[in-house]
Amino acid sequence: MVIAGEAGQGKTTLLRAFAEDALAKHADLLVLVGACNAYTGSGDPFLPFREVLEQLTGEVPTGLDLEPLDTTRAESLRGFTARACQTLLERGSQLVGTLLPAEAFLERAAQAGVAVPRGRSWGGGVETAPYQGVLGAASHGALSAATTRVFTAVADERPLLLLLDDLQWLDRNSAELLLHLAKVAAGHRILVLGAYRATDVAAEPDGQRHVLQGVVHEIERMFGDAVLDLDRADGRAFLEAWLDTQPNRLDGGFREALWRQTGGQPLFTIELLRAMQDRGDLTRDEEGRWSAARTLKWDALPRRVAGALAERVERLAPFASAILKVASIEGERFTAEAVALVLKREPLEVTAALGDELDRKHRLVGGVDVRRGANGLVSRYRFRHNLIQRFIYEGVDEGERSYLHEAVAEALEALLGDAADPMILAHHYARARMPDRAAIHHRRAGDQARKAAALDRAIEHYRTALQDWGGRDPAAGASILRDLGESQWLRGARHEARRSLGEALAGFRASGHRRAAGAVQLTMARTYYEDGDWSSALANNLEALATLEDGPETPELAWAQSSLSVLYATTLNHNEGLAWGRRALETAERVDAKHVRAQALTTVGMLLASSGPDGLEQGLRMLGESLDLSGEFGLTYESGRAAYNYGDVLRQFGRFDEAKSRWEQLLEYSREHRVALGEGLAMFQLWRLHWRQGEWTWCFAQRGLMLQLAEGKGHFPSPTQQVVFLLTSADVDIGLLHEASSTLERHEPILKRLVEPQYRCPYLCERLRIAVTLEHPESADTLAQEILETLRGKRYVDTVFTAALTALTWMASRPSDDGRAGALEFLGGLEEAEARYRTPEARAVAAEARGSIAHAQGDARAAAEHLLAAANHWRACGFPLDEARARGAAARQLALRGQGKLASSELARARALLANLGAQLPTKELRASFASVERDLLAASSA
Repeated sequence: MVIAGEAGQGKTTLLRAFAEDALAKHADLLVLVGACNAYTGSGDPFLPFREVLEQLTGEVPTGLDLEPLDTTRAESLRGFTARACQTLLERGSQLVGTLLPAEAFLERAAQAGVAVPRGRSWGGGVETAPYQGVLGAASHGALSAATTRVFTAVADERPLLLLLDDLQWLDRNSAELLLHLAKVAAGHRILVLGAYRATDVAAEPDGQRHVLQGVVHEIERMFGDAVLDLDRADGRAFLEAWLDTQPNRLDGGFREALWRQTGGQPLFTIELLRAMQDRGDLTRDEEGRWSAARTLKWDALPRRVAGALAERVERLAPFASAILKVASIEGERFTAEAVALVLKREPLEVTAALGDELDRKHRLVGGVDVRRGANGLVSRYRFRHNLIQRFIYEGVDEGERSYLHEAVAEALEALLGDAADPMILAHHYARARMPDRAAIHHRRAGDQARKAAALDRAIEHYRTALQDWGGRDPAAGASILRDLGESQWLRGARHEARRSLGEALAGFRASGHRRAAGAVQLTMARTYYEDGDWSSALANNLEALATLEDGPETPELAWAQSSLSVLYATTLNHNEGLAWGRRALETAERVDAKHVRAQALTTVGMLLASSGPDGLEQGLRMLGESLDLSGEFGLTYESGRAAYNYGDVLRQFGRFDEAKSRWEQLLEYSREHRVALGEGLAMFQLWRLHWRQGEWTWCFAQRGLMLQLAEGKGHFPSPTQQVVFLLTSADVDIGLLHEASSTLERHEPILKRLVEPQYRCPYLCERLRIAVTLEHPESADTLAQEILETLRGKRYVDTVFTAALTALTWMASRPSDDGRAGALEFLGGLEEAEARYRTPEARAVAAEARGSIAHAQGDARAAAEHLLAAANHWRACGFPLDEARARGAAARQLALRGQGKLASSELARARALLANLGAQLPTKELRASFASVERDLLAASSA
């Protein structure tokens, strides 16, 4: 439920009243309060939820004259601190050091008697080295999922009420977390109440839809009418009800005049009445009833709340006025000790004035909490309403404001040290017209936002820091450019990232920072890798390696070695990939680079497992270790990569059900943590396996998503071409030859750059299948020869089996000596793969290849035996289309030998397989197209 309304409509009061009533009825209720900030706004990632998590784990208000609600809920929360800390460690440990300050949380947990795990770092694995910021940053999806897990686990023990105020300043990360929580809250004892100003969410400054609008619309879609709009409330009814909360003799004439002045707006109404009481226009009679003076000068009364506030502020003592002036500079929430530093007064004097005159007497401010900061107590207060803060702030001369912003920033730094919010400091120094100081804190704010996976805000802060930094410190400017480029890369903007990283590389080289230059070049190599430009990726990786080897062993050196291993593995240089991966593991162990170890374990494990059954179990153990390590340190990218490769290894060895299970887990994990790359990879593998296994109904249900991935949508970078090949192959399978040709032509600019066998061969294979079907023999000859040259000297892996078999079958049917020689060369590669893998698929491909060559040699008996063996192996795989093709070809050989009865039996089995596939096609047009494929196969078989 969300409450909308203008400033002063009573949104916060309504939230508080609801919570008070709920606490009175449910003693075990946990009430957590979070609010967005007007100054940091959407640039402060997860702010309301950070506040909520701090309260949940023991940072509850203490030491002030709290209102009854705060006292009651604080007592309730204190009794649950130990259990809350334990739950967070069990269900959301990556929140420590990201959304929760690690040192403060661990101290609170220890004080509550919670055993804290030893020997690990906190903060999602993000430490100081540049490469760790790239590989280890927890994604915003991971943080959202972890926070939701914590809330739901808590709600299973105690009912939970979350009050979120000032959502008009909601950041995008909090918005996604709010939606994520809303989707699961229905099954748990969680109620979320929020409040926002409707006019402030009408649109962003650039005309884009405010992030909260999408949240509100989605909540309404899920839960129906979930918005209470106070702006539509009956103002006159409120006015009458408010007046009658106390005994009075206020007649209809007074009430009508008050209505004309305020329109029933709650804040205006209340403030005007208080001003009249303070001035004596309203007095209590002997019976304690409020009465109005005989003559009221309504024209002298303020027409808007600013006038009412002016009257109240003007009656303040000079010291109290000075406190409010400085406090308004800091913001809607302010720090008493910072005000004291600016005014050069003792903190006790300031807190006394805040409590006695400004809170209890005039109700202009209220206490929030008291904490122990880096240099003493930190007493936080808030204005009772942000209109009060705005009114006082706007009354300060612009020149004086600049000096006060500088003074407040310096006071906060002195008071809080490194714990001072960099976004707030950047704001104050910018308002003080000190761009160099603002740039320092924009840089820190960018680091903070990136750590919380708020990449858009991180990019914005880094760009602002660069503008303010100028050319004063080239090395510092280069480091900001590096962080900007890495954020852009993580965001998926690889071309922009390369520009930023290129400038950073030049800056580091010019200033003599070789290690930093090497790390930047590694990130550049990664952007080329994800674009499928492996030659540029390899060149940058090798250059970075040469730079980093010229010095001591570092995590960056281990990263360079591991990245080189990935590249060699991608280009099917098995031995090189394995050697560099092992070197990376050794270096990572010596320099304690756990992030690099996770990456290298995945690569080495995959290469060992893919080498054959002898290395399978060892490789799977290493992949499992990478999964465990990635999970422990919150490495969502590496977790996805390890899970993807684990499933791929299982698939290569014919363990299809296990592979499906792994990819389904990866799909769920990626969606939960919003890792679009992992989601795309899982969908690609699942779609390919479902198609090969004849589960075409499922595939057509998911085809729309696959088409999006083929177009590069959803941040699905380097494997995009694989999706294109997959969809093209499916189109050829069902006879959509012209559609398949059109798809290849549309993606030709990307596809023509492919040089690595596992990517180039599938591309050439589909072109060859189209050329053969459309009877273009010269083109087919050229394509088959190109496949042969691409695979020459390479180890055949399962991703090239179909291409090799297709080219072999075509070459074997050609009368030339070159064709027969090429077919035999293909057969050698496939038989070597059969001996290495010893899987049904490898055996099926090799047997079918032998059958095609025997047929070309006129040996119908041998051809029939090999093709029937291939059909049985395909059946073991569960690949019906491949089985039907092999049985149809075997039927033809049997017919040639005069074994008509057996040929008819095999033909019938092939026909049944094809009929089952055709029945799954969703339209008449597709079924008609596939019927032509079926006729061609069966006609050839019965010839």
